[in-house]
Amino acid sequence: EGVYASLAVRELPLHLVPLDTDVLSLEQPCFKELFVDGDPSVLHAVASSILKLEAMFGRIPSVRGKGRCAQQVQQMVTQMRQVLASSESAQGEIGSPPQEIEPQIEMVLLIDREVDLVTPLCTELTYEGLIHQHFGISHGYVDLDPEVLGQTGSQMVKRELNSNDPLYAKIRDMHFGDLGNLLHKLARGVHEGYEERHAAHTVSQIREFMRKLNKLQHTHKSLAMHVNIAERIQRVTKSASFHKRIESEQTALSSGSCSAEAEAYLEDLIVAETPLPSVLRLLCL
Repeated sequence: EGVYASLAVRELPLHLVPLDTDVLSLEQPCFKELFVDGDPSVLHAVASSILKLEAMFGRIPSVRGKGRCAQQVQQMVTQMRQVLASSESAQGEIGSPPQEIEPQIEMVLLIDREVDLVTPLCTELTYEGLIHQHFGISHGYVDLDPEVLGQTGSQMVKRELNSNDPLYAKIRDMHFGDLGNLLHKLARGVHEGYEERHAAHTVSQIREFMRKLNKLQHTHKSLAMHVNIAERIQRVTKSASFHKRIESEQTALSSGSCSAEAEAYLEDLIVAETPLPSVLRLLCL
């Protein structure tokens, strides 16, 4: 208490937050604000983030978009560029003009969520999608049961899920039905790698094996985690309810109508007190 007068409170514009090697995010959930409340204020943050990229990587020659909001962002970017150009011109008259940066980004493509409202309603079938659906991925991290990691305790354990893990980068976009064979192949490769120690007799052979050992151990640890996660997910994907849901979604997408079986399945979900978002996603389809 009594220290507020000594504090200086300022705004910190984070703009784009890197979540992965190829993913930048504003981390501002805005669908409701944009399309339900009609509040377009977040679009200014999108336009500002594009100018921030241009300040770092040079002016982007082409900014294109599809959708009403994308067009508004394009207009904001154009206006902001004009204001910035006027400021730089005035600065050039006073002193040396700012140095031009060679463009490193060829194009920015802006796509409104409302261009495709169907995809988010469908059940995910990739490995990463199913992890997010059943465990929840937030800011590149997932909270897991200690049991999944082969640990003891009652508190959830936070694990990083991004391309820093070479194994996860390889399997994240795979269809879940194809994942088992690949994990089995990788497990066999790790086992064969450990077995190479029996063939290491000379100093140079032992040194070569020790060089590989660190990578083997990292792959082994990552593989064990993903095998346990996949096993948890498989309990769901093998259930009759999961297959019935996929069938109902495919029927709705292919015919554009709701069958009697799908209606009965929806009623079963409601009676079973299935979480409301899951019911609404299927109902909207």
